[in-house]
Amino acid sequence: MSHDSVTHWLGRLKSGDPDAVSPLWERYFPRLVELARGRLGAFPRRMADEEDVALNAFDSFCRDAQAGRLPQLDDRDDLWRVLLVITGQKALDLIRHETAGKRGGMPGTVDFDFETLVGREATPEFAALVADEFRRLM
Repeated sequence: MSHDSVTHWLGRLKSGDPDAVSPLWERYFPRLVELARGRLGAFPRRMADEEDVALNAFDSFCRDAQAGRLPQLDDRDDLWRVLLVITGQKALDLIRHETAGKRGGMPGTVDFDFETLVGREATPEFAALVADEFRRLM
């Protein structure tokens, strides 16, 4: 196995090696920022933006991998699926958090229709992830 392969770095990360974070970060963080930007769409960036979402997602991924909470994490395909799901969820969490005041009547709230903002159709990446996961489970 090559020492620059994602599988190699995943194995080291799962075994607790902190040096494994950097090569994964360099390879995936820019893609996570773009993914988060797409998920946030026209949502106004107030307290956080797509980089914050990507940072939060990558941090959660690293913590979960090191704690053994991601048993189906063996290669780059598994990694990308996990990062897609985590980043998508973190983007939705940000939107929910930022728009929570709208329901509670807090000042400075955002007047956005959640369905319009997020969209009714899945992104191609998310649709592919769901299809792959469905095939794997079946």
